Amino acid sequence: MRSLPQAKPNGETTKVNRGKSRTRLWFLAHSWLAMPIWVFLFFVCVTGTIATVDKEIMWLIDPTVRAVHEDGAQRKPINAIVEDIRRQIPGAAIDSIAFGEPYMALRVRFYAPDIASGVAWVNPYSGEVQRVAQGLNFSDFVVALHGWLLMPWFGGTAIGWYAVTALGFPMLGSAITGMVVYKRFWRAYTQPRLRLSQGARVFWGDLHRLAGAWTLWFVILIAITGLWFMVRGIMYDLHMPLGVEPPDIPRREAPLRVGGDPLPVLDLDGALAAARQISPGATPNYLALPEHALGTITVYSRSAFPLLMEGVWVHPYSGDVVATRDASIARPVEVISSVNASLHYGNFGGLWVKLIWTFFGILLSTMVASGTVIWLKRTAQAARKAEQQNETLVAEAAE
Repeated sequence: MRSLPQAKPNGETTKVNRGKSRTRLWFLAHSWLAMPIWVFLFFVCVTGTIATVDKEIMWLIDPTVRAVHEDGAQRKPINAIVEDIRRQIPGAAIDSIAFGEPYMALRVRFYAPDIASGVAWVNPYSGEVQRVAQGLNFSDFVVALHGWLLMPWFGGTAIGWYAVTALGFPMLGSAITGMVVYKRFWRAYTQPRLRLSQGARVFWGDLHRLAGAWTLWFVILIAITGLWFMVRGIMYDLHMPLGVEPPDIPRREAPLRVGGDPLPVLDLDGALAAARQISPGATPNYLALPEHALGTITVYSRSAFPLLMEGVWVHPYSGDVVATRDASIARPVEVISSVNASLHYGNFGGLWVKLIWTFFGILLSTMVASGTVIWLKRTAQAARKAEQQNETLVAEAAE
């Protein structure tokens, strides 16, 4: 004769109920964090994913931004390229040169008598100006849309900047609550499950859990780096020091000019060589010309530690290094900001790192979309159930 199951002691029953109640609270918190704010987050995730490879997208659709060259061709010296630009764009005053990836043309910002602010895409092998643009191009548009929603800046940080970076809080909260709700989530790494034939609800649930587990590290990374951008915005609005100001040279070291005299010719190749001597393992990727007669040539390079950007300021007339900034002398906020930006954008290791960031950005966007669908379905189901209960109560009252 089979024995009847023994009832659990009251203490054990209470412990089980307490555990279920705690899990229910975590699940409720996770669900509330999936409110319609995730529609906004989905938009930010998609634009951020596009911004990771914005220049590569331009490379695909616009041949004028490509660094096309024959096999074995050598890049021209920067001084020669500057002369080529001035010959093709009369009166051009160059502001900065961004080197970018090897397959991209040089991005040169300049001013000219008939162009208030322009961007020239210049082939580094031939010196040909392949395209001149004014205003926002695709890359600038995507970065601005993702970073601050194209909202204007009026002396301080744009409201859109705070709206975007504040999403780090619900992202971080969802990652934490998701780990609690999704028991043994690490099984998704070795035993992924995505059921396609058991209805939409099961499919979206599996997809959400699978994408959430695989993007967990990425969600935490993007959330924390996004929140640091918020901190930087607050520090900027409070006029707190964020970095080294470009140094000026003494007035006595600037050459005297009489009206009509040509401007001094700057040795940009010499400035790049000086920067390489300071940091032999660094890769220069941005060069800014002096803003005025006492300004310096600024060279930003990615250091041998690829997450960190270094700065070198070169005397425009003598070629001597005036100041440097690397991890050993930079303020902690500068080091953190440099590493933070590299990790957030995934622009520190060439095309392959960008593609990895893009893949996980797509997966993150999918996770957010599936969570939104689940929330909408659950809300609609709850609304229908409440309506049915209301109709039942009305019918019973009528009887």
